[in-house]
Amino acid sequence: MAIEDRIEAIEAKMKEIIENATFDVTLKSVILGQRERSSDFQPPLIQIVGDESDIDSISAGISEEWALRYVIVSVIESYEHKDGKKIAEKLALQASSELFKDRSNRTLGGLCRTIRRTRWIPTRETVVNNTNVFATGAEVTVEFTNKEVC
Repeated sequence: MAIEDRIEAIEAKMKEIIENATFDVTLKSVILGQRERSSDFQPPLIQIVGDESDIDSISAGISEEWALRYVIVSVIESYEHKDGKKIAEKLALQASSELFKDRSNRTLGGLCRTIRRTRWIPTRETVVNNTNVFATGAEVTVEFTNKEVC
């Protein structure tokens, strides 16, 4: 499988897993990638954002070890600071945990060798239209070997 096809399949599988999960909060959207602010997407939502990744060549250019990083961001609206922060944190943890829930998810249906949670991004609060908006992130790293090195 070509590297760009594998990355696209990994992202689609993560989105599918999170869309099909059951959370304490009913999600309005699961967004893949970074998008401009838009009224089309309203909280509560999950956003899957790609981050910088590591690539290590092994076996004299025959294959590469890839470590793709993604941040699973939860976005919540709340009038209460304490409640909004807590809900955003719980949702980010639940969404990232869905990727580890069973054995087939841990390899994203065989697309990767492993997926693991690697970083926590604290809650950020902003005010939009007189409403508090809370965003929290949980970073996951997806590791696989690419054997189609040019």
